Amino acid sequence: MSAAAASITLVSKQMRPGAEARAGGGRGAPRTPGRWNRTLVAAVAAAAIAVTPAEAGTRQLAVRHFTAADGLVQDDVQTLVRDAPGYLWVGTRDGLSRFDGRRFEIVALPPGATGASVTALAAVADGVLAGLASGEVTKWSSGEMRAVWPPSVLPGAPVRSMASAGGDAVLVGTDRGLWRCPPGGCTLLSDAAVRTVLPGGPQEALWVVTANGAAHLAAAVSRPLALPGCGQACGVAAAAMGPAGRLWLLLDDGRLLAAGADGVSSHLLGLERGTALAVAEDGTVWIGTRRGLFSWTGEEGLTRCMLRAGDGVEVEALLADR
Repeated sequence: MSAAAASITLVSKQMRPGAEARAGGGRGAPRTPGRWNRTLVAAVAAAAIAVTPAEAGTRQLAVRHFTAADGLVQDDVQTLVRDAPGYLWVGTRDGLSRFDGRRFEIVALPPGATGASVTALAAVADGVLAGLASGEVTKWSSGEMRAVWPPSVLPGAPVRSMASAGGDAVLVGTDRGLWRCPPGGCTLLSDAAVRTVLPGGPQEALWVVTANGAAHLAAAVSRPLALPGCGQACGVAAAAMGPAGRLWLLLDDGRLLAAGADGVSSHLLGLERGTALAVAEDGTVWIGTRRGLFSWTGEEGLTRCMLRAGDGVEVEALLADR
């Protein structure tokens, strides 16, 4: 069996009794998160043996952990994105950092921002968008962060995802609905709470994923995705795009769905409390849960990926690394 190498960047929550973390907080305020700290982890692994979900094989990963001691603005990481030049952006509960492969730089939010908790990041053609728990959206462009719209334009609910909607418009998914926002303001498209917005094909088509399912949005026409075997009863825990434009959904009942031009396939993994998905270019699906990190391939099965932090790791976000 060949070992297909894959690389991921993930955010985990690990127990560090007695540990104290330095945090800039974007405002120079030190903070000690307490016993539980989210930590940025870079991991490299190889595909492992085929197993059943109940008897998942294990593999020790080679990992490197980054915390506030390494220059992160704060340890409680919530979201990740990589921009076109290759910088890794890290959104935390108290500010924003950018990583160039060697060091972290703290990126100050605009003066007047009413919050510092970064809940969503999106790379666009001319910069990076940062959505805040306060409902505001800011944008990095030409070397600085600026507010994109006045706070009153959006509903004040946490921003969960953003994506380019053609031209200068942006789709903004929040806990209170999906909004289309050109430079002049925002229009409500749906009042469903949005989990994520993902690219869905040519001509700026998008997948809009909510807690209850997914819909393909193209040319202002929304087409719901039929989830086999559950209709509206199955909750969506996480979503990611894979090679060839395939949409992957992790359901609350432990199933993994893959939607493509050939229809929707279902795979029962038996994983509970899913939190995040990432799909590598080789097709390996990385699955974050409240009980650790797993990888899955159709041929080689499910593998529990042991991080050196031990079993007390809760994965918060994943990003496939080219």
